Amino acid sequence: MDRGAASVAAARRSVAGVGARVEQELDIIHGVSAYLNPWQIEHLRTRTGVRLFQDRAVTTRGSLLGGVLAPLTRW
Repeated sequence: MDRGAASVAAARRSVAGVGARVEQELDIIHGVSAYLNPWQIEHLRTRTGVRLFQDRAVTTRGSLLGGVLAPLTRW
């Protein structure tokens, strides 16, 4: 995945600039998590260097540990 803003501070400023509140800092991607209304989303989309991602559930199709541990759990 591409990195987010230039820094967490920059991401925080962008969110504050549309009147939203940062819920969580995401240091590894230089981003933040925030609840946004439609107006805030549209205004952030027009800013250079800002990328928005919708919060969605993440699931896996398999498990590396399941394959490793399976022989240990068989009798």
